[in-house]
Amino acid sequence: MRKRRQFTNEFKLEAVKLVERGDVPVAQVARDLDLHEAVLRRWIQRFGKRPNGARLTPDEHEELIQLRREVRRVTEERGTTSSRRPTSTESRRRWRQVRAERRVSEKAS
Repeated sequence: MRKRRQFTNEFKLEAVKLVERGDVPVAQVARDLDLHEAVLRRWIQRFGKRPNGARLTPDEHEELIQLRREVRRVTEERGTTSSRRPTSTESRRRWRQVRAERRVSEKAS
């Protein structure tokens, strides 16, 4: 079994640029660099040009991962999640309660 190799972000970006030039297919670039084709395709997804022509640099990609982790941590700490939405019945019930409270406060004024 082969030992797991680690590649620098610069190496990954250069490999992606080789593919983006278009002279050589992804499979051939992967063979030339002694990589598995799926690994190279993953790098293309992460570091390749977007439809608008912009490119996410490896440093920006790392920063994005860090920020997402931080948002997840803060969200969990606050106990807020956007996964649960109220049903229409809950919304109507809450709205009726708010209207009733307004009427009571208007009468008291």
